[in-house]
Amino acid sequence: MEEIITSAFPFNLDTALNPAENEALPDFGNSNPIIGSTVGRTDIANTLNSETLPLVPIQIVSNSENIDTTLPIIQSAENSTNAVSGDTDPLTGIAAETTPFVGDLTETTTATITATASGSQTPPTATRPETVINGDFEISSNNNNAPEVGDGLDERTFWTFDFTQDPEVLAFQRAESITEAKLTLELKVIGGADTDTTGIEGSTKYVDSLAIRDLPPNEVKQITINLLDTYTSEEIIGALQAGEFGKFRMYYDDDAIVSGASLELSGEISPIYDTGVFTVGDTGQVTTDFLFDGNNYEGELALFSLEGMETLEPGSTDFIKEAARRALQNSPELGHIIISDATEGAKFSGATQYEGDFNNGEYLGSKTFEMNPATRFAVMLVPDSTVQDTSVNPDVDGVNRALFSVAPANPDGEIQFVKVLEIGEDSKRQEQGETFAFEDIPINRNNSDKDFNDLIFQVEGATGKTTLLDEVINPERDWRESKIREEIIQAAVDPEDLAGNTPREARKTLPSTAGKTYNGWVGSFDTDDYHSFSLGSSNKFSLLLDGLTSNANVEIIDIDENIVFSSENLGTTEESISGILDSGAYRVRVTSVDEFGTPYNLGLSIDPLIPGVSTSGSEELDFAFTTESLPLINLDNFGGTTPAFRQDPRFQGIDGTGVSTVIIDSGINLNHPFFGLDSNNDGIADRVIVDRQTRAGHDFADNDDNPEDATGHGSNVASIAAGFSADPNQPYIGVAPGANIIPLKVFPDAGGGAFTGNIEQALQWVIDNAARYNIASVNMSLGSDNFNTFVSNEARSDELQVLSKLGIIVVAASGNSFFGFGSAQGVAYPSADRNSLSIGAVWDGNNGGPFNWRNGAIDNTTNTDRITSFSQRSKTLTTLFAPGAQITGAGLNDTPGANGFTTNMSGTSMAAPHIAGMAVLAQQMAVERLGRRLSANEFQDLLVQTGDLITDGDDENDNVVNTGLDFRRVNMLNLAERIEAIRQENILRNSPPDVTVNIRRVTGDFDTSRFLRASDFYAILIVDGKEYRSPTIGNSNEITPTWSLTNASSKELVPITIRIREEDRFNQDDQIDFNPNPDSEDLNLLLNQITGDIIRVEDNLFLGKRGQLINLRGFGKDNKGTMVFDITAPPIV
Repeated sequence: MEEIITSAFPFNLDTALNPAENEALPDFGNSNPIIGSTVGRTDIANTLNSETLPLVPIQIVSNSENIDTTLPIIQSAENSTNAVSGDTDPLTGIAAETTPFVGDLTETTTATITATASGSQTPPTATRPETVINGDFEISSNNNNAPEVGDGLDERTFWTFDFTQDPEVLAFQRAESITEAKLTLELKVIGGADTDTTGIEGSTKYVDSLAIRDLPPNEVKQITINLLDTYTSEEIIGALQAGEFGKFRMYYDDDAIVSGASLELSGEISPIYDTGVFTVGDTGQVTTDFLFDGNNYEGELALFSLEGMETLEPGSTDFIKEAARRALQNSPELGHIIISDATEGAKFSGATQYEGDFNNGEYLGSKTFEMNPATRFAVMLVPDSTVQDTSVNPDVDGVNRALFSVAPANPDGEIQFVKVLEIGEDSKRQEQGETFAFEDIPINRNNSDKDFNDLIFQVEGATGKTTLLDEVINPERDWRESKIREEIIQAAVDPEDLAGNTPREARKTLPSTAGKTYNGWVGSFDTDDYHSFSLGSSNKFSLLLDGLTSNANVEIIDIDENIVFSSENLGTTEESISGILDSGAYRVRVTSVDEFGTPYNLGLSIDPLIPGVSTSGSEELDFAFTTESLPLINLDNFGGTTPAFRQDPRFQGIDGTGVSTVIIDSGINLNHPFFGLDSNNDGIADRVIVDRQTRAGHDFADNDDNPEDATGHGSNVASIAAGFSADPNQPYIGVAPGANIIPLKVFPDAGGGAFTGNIEQALQWVIDNAARYNIASVNMSLGSDNFNTFVSNEARSDELQVLSKLGIIVVAASGNSFFGFGSAQGVAYPSADRNSLSIGAVWDGNNGGPFNWRNGAIDNTTNTDRITSFSQRSKTLTTLFAPGAQITGAGLNDTPGANGFTTNMSGTSMAAPHIAGMAVLAQQMAVERLGRRLSANEFQDLLVQTGDLITDGDDENDNVVNTGLDFRRVNMLNLAERIEAIRQENILRNSPPDVTVNIRRVTGDFDTSRFLRASDFYAILIVDGKEYRSPTIGNSNEITPTWSLTNASSKELVPITIRIREEDRFNQDDQIDFNPNPDSEDLNLLLNQITGDIIRVEDNLFLGKRGQLINLRGFGKDNKGTMVFDITAPPIV
C-alpha cells in the first residue's frame, strides 16, 4: 500500500529535486529535499513562498522500497523571504503500490500476466452433498442430479482467472497477438463418463484427451496445456476482453476434483500511439517555423513531453490538463509554447482559391527550443484560445477544445494533424526537418472543412511519423493548387533559400576537384537562383543539375553577366556543362521554366590545369592573427647611429622596385597614401596592382574584382611589408617601400574566417601569375590550430610545394594562441607546412604594460626581443621571429591625420609581413648581385643563419610557460651582407669554365598513326641566348649518333632553356611528363618550356635543376619516350 506522510509549517524552499513520475526516489539521507504536491511529485518550487502560502504540505512517496529519512527544510524568518537556518522534521514512509504497465508510447512491447484459482480440496461429493464450495470454483451438473463429485456423472467445473490486479493487464487492451498461453491444472479424477476436456467458456472449441483417466483413482495430477494449440491468438484476446476486461472464464468436464489452476498469458502490445509522436534528436534542440495561417482562429501551438503520461487515457480530462501543464513550464523536461497566433504572424501570406488571407502579426522567424535528447513529445493546438485557459478548463468543448498530433486524444479519435508533403530521395534534401499542418475544427463536427491548412509549421531537430495530407484532405478544399503550395514546398526543400535571386546576392560556393553538391529550389515566385565561385587559375570545369521534378535550365555567366556556358534540356532531364574556365569570378544561374517549381541538386567540379595541383574546396576556416619595428631588425635607423641596411651605401637602391609581394588577407585600402600616389586618378594607388584581365587583386571571398578592405587587417599587413609615404606630416616606411603590392582577398566583408577553398584559389592564382608580376613573396597572416610536426597533406600543401619550386617565398604567421593551447609547443597551419616559413612575434622595445590579450595571454612588462605571450612557438617548426606587437600601419581612412588613417595592431600577423618584405629585398639584391634568385630553401637558410639569437624565458614577464629554447630574430643587415659575401666569393673564383651540354639520347613514340611518315619530336636548347636545335626524330624514333653542343661562356651564370617542340600539322602531340625529381610534372608541348639556371658553386658542383640530369618521359601508345641531358664542366684550377 502507498502511504503519504504530510507535515506543514511556514518555510522558503531551498532547493527541490523533481524526479520523473513512477521513478524510484533515491536514498537521499540528509541531502536536498524531494518536494511535491501530488503523488506524481509535481515540482512546486517556483510557486510557493512563506508569504503567499505559509502552510505547505510535504509529501514523500517511495515506489521501490521502505524509506526512513530526515528531510531538511530551510525555514524563513517571519515576514521575510530570506532563508535562515532551521530545524529538520523526521518523515517516514512505506513502499507504494507497483505502477501499472500499459505499453510503450511508440514501440511494440511484450507483456505477461498471470492469474490463479485455488479450489477447495473437499468439494461436494456423493457422500457429502453440499451445493456450494469455498474458493474460486463452481460446479454445475450436466444432468438433473445435484452437482456432486463422485456420483459417477460428469460435472462441469467453472472458474475465473482474474487478471485485473496484474500491473500489466491494461497493456492487453492493445494486444496485437498472444505469444504464449500456458494453462496449468491440478486435478483428481473420481469417476464419471469418459469426457475429460477443458476449454474457454462460450467457445465451441475444447481441449480433449487429457489422459487423466490413466491415473490411479484419487491421485492428484498436474498438467500443463498450451491453449494456442487449440485457440487462435484472436480468440484468446477476445475472451480476455469479453465482459469485464481482465477476467477470463474457463471450465473442466469430468467427474473430478479441480484443486488448483493458473494461466499465464504473454503477448505483443501495440504502441499507445501509431502516429503523431516526435523524438528529440541528439542535439536536444527543436526548431520550429510558423509557415502559414489558414484560418481566422487565433490559438496557440505547444509541444509537451509524453514521458510518464502512459497511464493517462488519451483525450481524457486528466490527459488534457497534464498536457497543458507541461507545455506551460517552458522547460526541456516538459514542454514549450511554440506559436501564439494571436500575437505573431506566419512566414507566408496569401489567399487560396476558396478563402482569404488570414495572416497578421509580425513573423518572428524560426525559433529553437531546448528539449532533453531522446524525449518523445506530442503537439497540441488550442484553437481560438490559450494553453493557459485549457489548463484551467480542460473539459471545454466546441471550438476551444484542445486538439492533438496523436489521434486517440482527439474527439472520436479523429486525425487532426498531418504531414504536408513527403520529400523523396531524388531531391537529396538536407537536414532541415519536415512540414506539418493542423485542421483546427474537430473532424467529427459538421463545420470542419478538412483542408488542413489552418496552421502549417516546420519542425527540425526531431523526427516523427504521421499521416500524410494526401490521405485525408478534402479534395474540394485542396489549397495546394494555389501559390502557397510553392512557398511551402520551398520551405521544406530549401528552407533558408541560400542561393540569391540576383548575381550580387549569389550564394558563395567552393567547388572542388572531387566535386561538391549544393541544393536549392526554383519556382514561380523564386524563378532564379544564383551561386558564385572564383577561380585563381584555368580549370577544367563540370556541372550537373539533377533531381528535377519540373523543367529548369542552367547557365554559367562571368562577372559582367556574359553567358559563358548554358544547358537547356526539356522536362526533368538533367542539365550538364563541361569545359575550360579561365581565372575569374563566375555565377551559376538556375532558372525555373515550368509553371510549377522544382528542387534541384547542383554538382560542381573543378580541376586546375596546374600540374600536380588539385583543389579541395575545403570549408575549414582560417583566421587573421591580430593582436616601429624596423630599427630592431637593422633595416632602418631613422637618422640614428646604429648601422642599418637602408643607410648602408652598399645597398642603395634595394627597395623592392620592380618586384611584387602578394598579400592574401582581408583586402587593402586601395587608395591609402601609404601605397603610393594615384597618378591616373582611378582610385587605386599606383603600387597596388588590380587588373580585371589577369584577376590581380581578386576578391575570392565575395567573388568579385574589388579587394577593398572592410576590416583593416590586410591594409595594416600590406603597409608593413611594402608601405611608404614621403608626406612630412605623416611619414611612413615599410620593409620594401618600392615593391608592388598584389592584394588577394579571402576574408569576407561580413567578417569571420577565410575558407580554405578560397585560399587555395588565391595560391593557384599566384602560381599562374608568378612570372608576369615578378612575384617574390606571398604573405599569409592567417591560420588555425596548433601543430608541432610538419603538415604535408593539407588541402593547400600541393600549391605551397609548387610555389617553393618556383622560388617564391611563402611566409605565414605562427599563430596567437600559445596561452590558449596551454603553452604547448606548436604553430598554426599554414605556417606548419614544410614549404612555408613560420614567423613568431617579439616586442620591438619597451612599450610599457601590462598588455592583456583577447585570448587570455598577458604581458606584464615589455622590452626588446621578448617573445610576446600570445605568439605560438615550436622548436621544430618556428623559422624565426620578427617584431609583432604594437605595429603601426595603414588604416581604413584615406585622409592623412584623420581618425582611422593609421592603425596600431599586434599579432604574429604583423611579424610575418616583415619577412615577406625582406624576401622582396633579398630577391632583388640576389638578381642584381648574383644574377639569379635565391631558392626558397636557400633564402630560409640564409635568413636563419643571419638572425640574432634570442631566448624564450630569459627575461619575459608574462603568464605563459616559457619554453627555455633559443630562437632567431631576423636581421636584415646581416642577411644583405651574407648575400653580398656570396657575390664576392664568386668574383674571387677563376674564370668560369666551358659548359658542355650533351644530349645523350632522344627517343619518342609520339607519332604512331599509319598516315604519318615520320616522328616529329625535337628539342631546342637556348644556351646564353643562342638557340641550338636537335635533329627531328626519324622513323626509328631515336636520334643517333649522340648529338651534343658545347658553349664556352665567360659568365658565372649559364642559363639553359630546353624547349620541346613537334611539327605534326594533323595530330598534335599533347603532353609529355617532365620528371627532374621524383615528383612528376606534365608539360604541354605547344605551350610549355623548361628553364634552368646552371651555376657553379665549387668543383663539379652545380646549382639549378635538381641533379645533373634532366629527364623527359613522353606518353605515346607504348608509353615510351626519353630525353636525357648531361651538364658537365672541367674542374676549377
